[in-house]
Amino acid sequence: MAARIISAFPACGKTTYYKEWSRYSPENVWRTRNNGEDAYDESGNPVGFKILDSDSSEFSWVKDENGNNTSIRNPEFPQNYIDHIKEKMQSEFIIFVSSHDVVREALKQNNIPYDIFYPRKDQKEEWINRFRKRGNDEKFISFISDNWDKFIDDIEKDDYPTKHVLHDDLYGDHRYINPVTVNELFECLCYAKNEQEDSSATKKIRGWDDLDGLENEHFKITVDRASCNGHIECKTDWAKHKYPWGYLSTHTFYPDSYKFSEEMLRERGFDVEFVCDESDEFIPIKEGCDKNEG
Repeated sequence: MAARIISAFPACGKTTYYKEWSRYSPENVWRTRNNGEDAYDESGNPVGFKILDSDSSEFSWVKDENGNNTSIRNPEFPQNYIDHIKEKMQSEFIIFVSSHDVVREALKQNNIPYDIFYPRKDQKEEWINRFRKRGNDEKFISFISDNWDKFIDDIEKDDYPTKHVLHDDLYGDHRYINPVTVNELFECLCYAKNEQEDSSATKKIRGWDDLDGLENEHFKITVDRASCNGHIECKTDWAKHKYPWGYLSTHTFYPDSYKFSEEMLRERGFDVEFVCDESDEFIPIKEGCDKNEG
């Protein structure tokens, strides 16, 4: 699955999101909880999501002998930046990129789909305050302030990206790029994909046999027949981020539980329908568990 490319107007929260949730960040939440030490999952991989915060300034200026930016524009920009994005797209989960107009145009010319987060035009004062809080100098603040309307208009006139406005009248979590807004983005993608599927393909679930080995792009179900339960394994970073665990208990098929089980799988993109005889103790299952077990 190719990385999701996310462009963002300054002070929308992409750098903070990267610092807290990227496995590449020394300040991510897992290292913070682990007293600053690296944290690993049960497979020995670094904990965190494969998120890059790709700073265009690393590509737009000629470097000196010490690797520092000079005042000379790099003539290879923005194509060198686009080449870097293309190189990372197959290995990362999210790549945050610049919202500069030349970068957005280059993304379009290279047929790279992307999302862009930006404020409403009437949120100028709030954004100016954000710039000051995060320590931007007055030259930068004046530049954004003087061109505010033009920058927002240019984004809104652009029909290529998928646009997301961070409203100030939404709950606080929706006013920045964070797990809430990003989860909603990927959840919309998941549901949009599901809605394209033929409803006639809905899989009827009558027991553990029908669940064992069932999988989609993000999840796979494994069944422990001896214990009459199952686990929903995550296959992608999106899955780990949105639904970090999933357990199907011995009560999965009970009359008072099967609708909950069905909904849990549907939330994870499985097009399933549990077939239950509610007059019975719980629905018959083909094999692996006796009706009196569990």
